[in-house]
Amino acid sequence: YPMECRHDRTHPCWECEDCFQPWKDLVIPPLTQLPQVRNLLAHSQPVKDRALIMTWHGQHANSNMENVARYYRYANETVRLALLDMAGLPKVSLGSPTGQYATLMGNTHFCLCPKGFSSYTSRVFEALFAGCIPVILSDKLRLPFDTIVDWSKFSIRWPTDRVSELYDYLVDMLENHRDQVLQMQMQVAANRCWFDYFSFEKDPMECSPYLAILKLLGQRLDRMPKMPHPFAEKK
Repeated sequence: YPMECRHDRTHPCWECEDCFQPWKDLVIPPLTQLPQVRNLLAHSQPVKDRALIMTWHGQHANSNMENVARYYRYANETVRLALLDMAGLPKVSLGSPTGQYATLMGNTHFCLCPKGFSSYTSRVFEALFAGCIPVILSDKLRLPFDTIVDWSKFSIRWPTDRVSELYDYLVDMLENHRDQVLQMQMQVAANRCWFDYFSFEKDPMECSPYLAILKLLGQRLDRMPKMPHPFAEKK
């Protein structure tokens, strides 16, 4: 994903609205490193024991690290700053990076996945290994394997211009739609094998990113125009 820009001419940057061509291009999920996968799985608590409503910790444009702050300001990233405004609400954990992130995610029902320098965010896949429902805060993000898995069953896409309304929505989900939340959390566990490069939970020939990539490449190959062989004999 190209970096997003401020639409001024003080810095050269590139924005691309139509680079991705679904008929031939493929979104491949990132590799979540093996120690991180193990850590997230180890700290994933049973749903009934989770105490937090929502969690996010990461860098942002108000970072006390000047180089980091400058890059986020350059990318015009405001979603993360909007999340910090909710840091004082009950049963949330929002803020700068922390070494306890895996523990926090494993104790949370909804893990927030805001865009960074671009629309891309690896937090979506970390949330799956933590058994946490990803809340995607990136309007232009293209999710991988969307013809194989139904993302709407185990994630929430939330408009970035309505971040201030998100907390009330999630509280209502937990208080008044608990069965739906439980179903989504079950689907998180059932579908994360598609993003598990180490095949911790299922046979890779039944469910794995390798299998998904091969299936989708095969579909694209079938759709590619078939050119006649240059030396084909005329009939």
